[in-house]
Amino acid sequence: MTPRPLRIRIRDSLGRIRTLTEGPDSYERLDEGASHSISRCSRPVLLLGIGPHPAQLLPLVRRLQPEDSSVFWLESPDFLDALHDAGATLELPAGWRKIDPAQAALLLPGLIRETSPIMFAYRQGRRLFPEFWGPLLALCLIPDGFSPEHAAPAAPPSVLLPGNASSLLHRELTQALEMEGLSPVHLPDSSVSPSGNHVDLKEFFARLKRQRPSLFLSVNLRGLDPEGRVFHLLRAMGIPVCIWFVDNPWQILSSLRLPWWKDALLLTTDATFLPELRACGAANAEFMPLAASSFFLDPEPAILPPGIRVLFVGRSSFPGKDAFFAAAPRHAEREAEARAMLRRGERPDYHWWKRRIEEEQGKHIPSWPGHAAREAGRGTEELALNNRLMWLNEAASLGQNGMPALELVGDEGWKNRLDAPAHFSPPVDYYAMLPALYRAAPFTLDVTSLLLPGGLTQRHFDVWQAGGFLLTATGSGMHIFPPHLAAPITLRRPGDLVLSIKHLEHSPAYKTELRTAWQNEISRNHLYRHRIRAIWEMAKKLDATSFRV
Repeated sequence: MTPRPLRIRIRDSLGRIRTLTEGPDSYERLDEGASHSISRCSRPVLLLGIGPHPAQLLPLVRRLQPEDSSVFWLESPDFLDALHDAGATLELPAGWRKIDPAQAALLLPGLIRETSPIMFAYRQGRRLFPEFWGPLLALCLIPDGFSPEHAAPAAPPSVLLPGNASSLLHRELTQALEMEGLSPVHLPDSSVSPSGNHVDLKEFFARLKRQRPSLFLSVNLRGLDPEGRVFHLLRAMGIPVCIWFVDNPWQILSSLRLPWWKDALLLTTDATFLPELRACGAANAEFMPLAASSFFLDPEPAILPPGIRVLFVGRSSFPGKDAFFAAAPRHAEREAEARAMLRRGERPDYHWWKRRIEEEQGKHIPSWPGHAAREAGRGTEELALNNRLMWLNEAASLGQNGMPALELVGDEGWKNRLDAPAHFSPPVDYYAMLPALYRAAPFTLDVTSLLLPGGLTQRHFDVWQAGGFLLTATGSGMHIFPPHLAAPITLRRPGDLVLSIKHLEHSPAYKTELRTAWQNEISRNHLYRHRIRAIWEMAKKLDATSFRV
């Protein structure tokens, strides 16, 4: 049997060894479905990436066009250097004409507009050298009339908002945009496939209606594909992209393998992540906390069981946790150390776990790329459950005469975990029932995840909007509020919970005064329209050229 020839292996832009794909299936046709005014026989062929063996493309090219058709090719200089370093010899068919990479951004739009070429791209190219190919491939996909020079800015200014009414923060941001005089343009998630390998450009451009939005606002990467096709397309059109991370950003970014996200305007609800985001190359990373909306204002209070003094709403773990952390190892000794910290009233949060990994390996480990973020995240999430249980057991201990004091609204994972009786209820509708529960409860307990060392939750805003009263076990995130308001409701250790509740129960006038002050603070400074106003100003101040090829 003839041995199978070895495939060429090179290093990509991140220094990783990659085996190059070969054959006709390694190329994708980019111009299919487009309308062409130029006759088939006079259209040239444009090869965007030639791969390790460009001669393999000859049968494909000649099946589409006669032999005298012009063939233009463009390749990343780093790819060609990597081929040379791997000892590979590049054999190009005679007559193929090279496009100078240094001039490609200027030449490609005119070539495509004037000749309507048949376009092929080497599929692996955008993953091997994304900084080169991402922007250039996007330039090749913008239809006539949608370039920055031709597409008029929408009036009033519009903001592309991917998702639907059931998506995280979609209703709140839609309402806030409208309140600030901006027009939200909803981009369905269906425009990006689950795998992220295909973007429905026809639907994407149809949504724009030949008007250029002033901003693309994504929550947790929603509406953006892993390869960055949508991002680069928006950037080529001169539309700034803002990504608002409302969870641990490194856990979200760990799903990406390409670095395009560094060029977006990145917002995080936890300011403690900013130093590493910036060190990783995200030049436009800023702090932007969550906020409140009018959806929680003045609900009719729900009816809670007799004796309930504390409400807790939350999941025992996030959906799909086991699959998400499947490749991340657990460390029994490290978890034991973290549990001891919890008992001492310390917080073994995400940053602590990351530092412990680095100490054990004796070097700094970036959160991206690689697996450090998932490994640190898994340990943090495992201990986060222990942390919540400590607080919930303290709340449950307030029960008297066999009547539970804790109303726990959440999933089945909570049952049989507490040391004292509690009243369990299944999850409720976020907009229809949750505000009423917050208003009815004497106290709502928040236990912020250890994955957010300096973050806040939606409860820090919603409970006050609904007319409830919050007590919070959190990290450093309360710095955004006046100290005289934050101090009375911030708990450092589980034992503080019972003392605070008893103090406030015996001082009803003070509790009412504090609730009113919190409601005023939220309405004056912490509504989603305030956040949208700040995001809008950030986007306008950015140099427009940073969003162009």
